Amino acid sequence: MSEFEPIPLTPRPGVVKTESDRVVENRWVDTQWIRFVNGRPQKIGGWTRQTTAIASGVVRAMHAWRDLKSVEYIAAGTYRKLYVYERDFTQHDITPLAKSGTLTNPFTTKAGSNIVEVAHIGHDVNAGTTVIFADAEPVGGVTIDGTYLVSSVVGSGSFNIELETPAASNETGGGTVAYEYEISIGVEHGTYGLGYGVGGYGLYTYGTERPFSTILIEPRVWSLDHFGKMLVGAYNGGSIYVWDPNAVAPSWQRAQKIPDAPTDVRSIFITEERFVMALCENMRVDWCSQGNYNIWAPDETNTANTRNLSEGTKLIAGRPLASHIALVWSDFALYVFQYTGQSSVFSSRLAGRNCGLISPSCAVTANGIAYWMGHTDFYLYNGSVQKIPNVEDIRAYVFGHLRAEDGYLAWGQYLPKHDEVIWVYVALEEEEPSYYVLLNVNDFSWATGRLFRSSGTNFSHGDTRPYLAGYDGHIYLHEDGVDADGHAIETVIELGPVAMANGKANLNIDGINADFEGQAGDLEVRFDAWDRLRNPTIDSQTKIISEADDLVDLRLSGRYVGMTIRSDIAGGYFRFGKPDVLVSSNGTRR
Repeated sequence: MSEFEPIPLTPRPGVVKTESDRVVENRWVDTQWIRFVNGRPQKIGGWTRQTTAIASGVVRAMHAWRDLKSVEYIAAGTYRKLYVYERDFTQHDITPLAKSGTLTNPFTTKAGSNIVEVAHIGHDVNAGTTVIFADAEPVGGVTIDGTYLVSSVVGSGSFNIELETPAASNETGGGTVAYEYEISIGVEHGTYGLGYGVGGYGLYTYGTERPFSTILIEPRVWSLDHFGKMLVGAYNGGSIYVWDPNAVAPSWQRAQKIPDAPTDVRSIFITEERFVMALCENMRVDWCSQGNYNIWAPDETNTANTRNLSEGTKLIAGRPLASHIALVWSDFALYVFQYTGQSSVFSSRLAGRNCGLISPSCAVTANGIAYWMGHTDFYLYNGSVQKIPNVEDIRAYVFGHLRAEDGYLAWGQYLPKHDEVIWVYVALEEEEPSYYVLLNVNDFSWATGRLFRSSGTNFSHGDTRPYLAGYDGHIYLHEDGVDADGHAIETVIELGPVAMANGKANLNIDGINADFEGQAGDLEVRFDAWDRLRNPTIDSQTKIISEADDLVDLRLSGRYVGMTIRSDIAGGYFRFGKPDVLVSSNGTRR
């Protein structure tokens, strides 16, 4: 062996999280905020906050679209609100109304209390619902005009709201009051239904509240799409609503309920042929007449229809895949709907079993292929259902620490710039999606890490950078610079042990020819050496590599060497190139 022999580091793209030390030789074993582009790892782009107004509740669904004049909008749904943002990210509350009308003397005040009881038989609101009152006369020394949250429900005939100031006296009144009630709020996180009547027959005594349940109450997740210029949306368990961006009377009106649409909708999507497809309870698919979302009752004069599916317990989501082809997922299976133009309008066939969708936001379509996260695996459909290649590199890692009861909060998105799909999910001991897996669909390499985002969207053409929602109620533009809204992003990648000279001899590791394309800022690189893979490291050294460094001196010995690269400074960036490790036989080290 020559005095110094260069050994190039050329690991394959993708992280391997689930194999032994032998299998992960010369493979990446951990990543944080790293993607693989053309086979080599690089730092993912940063983000900047776009919004000033804060959303009420965590945004669980987003949709970006342009109207017929190319004006851009983003819709966002939470468990209590539906918003639309203009291009400058001015926020507009378009949450649908459930009821409106007038009440006569509905308010009852108590002296010294800021709790007011509102009398309204059949109000149908629940705690947390937004209610708006106008034109009220003073009662108990206070005037109840404006927007309030329902603090508690007394019964079917009344509910309570809370004022900022207490009433001066006991009184009932208010005169003729105009009211508007928004749709009742949903559940922000999945929860198990407790109370009376839950569980199998004969369990516990009659009238005893059950301490546990297998009945999962789903979190509210909106499904959002556009029909030409119109925004169409629905939430699981509700109706279908439409919002016209060009409506002028009243300006920025609320989304309107489609009168004849189904009312037990779980999810909606719109096909290439301009059908609104409603996935409903009891495994039923309804669709409107072609090009007209107001016509839902099938007859010989229209193309509305309905179809019952059988494989699964509930429908989860659907997506258009290509012209004349759409996909519908249940919790157990995938169905293909093909537009025929005949009397049945769509033919449908079962494409696969045991490949159900974990959440309505986890199905992603791109370039005629569907990718999705199931309950225990990741799948694709390109004419047949298959597991995504190389999925075993990360599958046990993801599903081994997935919080299954919060699977409905997981979400996915296609990232066009680098041809990637990202899924973000809730891990054990967490309450919100905060772990991600990133798939490069060109070479099917995977990356993993942490990302605290609840949903995302992007425009289909033009600037396709993703907009993602944070838990702080704000929307962020990603792939914007390299920092986290002006702060450093910790970026880490770890290379598993690489055999020096096939691991046949214990060698001196004398240095490395650094090759980090586009490097900005110093990198902290830790080098570890092993004599045997199952033994602890025998040597370790940390170096700070600057942008100007070429040959980095090392003083290590071992048969195997690994490295961990870390960037944690504002403005930092790097792309891994093809560095050489310089080794020599024992006794020749200078």
